[in-house]
Amino acid sequence: MPVKKKGGKKKKLAKAVDWGAMPHERFVYIEVRNSAWASMRFTVEVSSLQPLETVRQIIIDRHAAVSSQGLRLFLGEECTPENEFKAEDYSLPLEELNIQGGSKNDHFEQVITYEHTPFSKSILNIPRGLPMLPMTVGPN
Repeated sequence: MPVKKKGGKKKKLAKAVDWGAMPHERFVYIEVRNSAWASMRFTVEVSSLQPLETVRQIIIDRHAAVSSQGLRLFLGEECTPENEFKAEDYSLPLEELNIQGGSKNDHFEQVITYEHTPFSKSILNIPRGLPMLPMTVGPN
């Protein structure tokens, strides 16, 4: 005679996880460019959920001589009024400013150009190409 099986517990199947539907942190590689000097360019990886203020702070930290006074950021390569970020944009996340991100492997890139007006007493504001004044010795 066959042995009777007792009613065993049924195992519940785990729900299938849709990895594509899960929210993931997105990243963007920001190429920061100085409008005047190509030697001041650098690239930094930032979460697209970070505010634009983070990028501005990275510029200030990277170039110790730069202060937030006179520092203007532009989306893209051209420093035009249409591309300039407004004061209220600095608190918004990058993704709300049309800066798209993806996974780290997607390698999304975006150019942000900055202009900095040097202080009025900076050596950068010395006029160049002027004729030298004649040097005189003693009282005339």
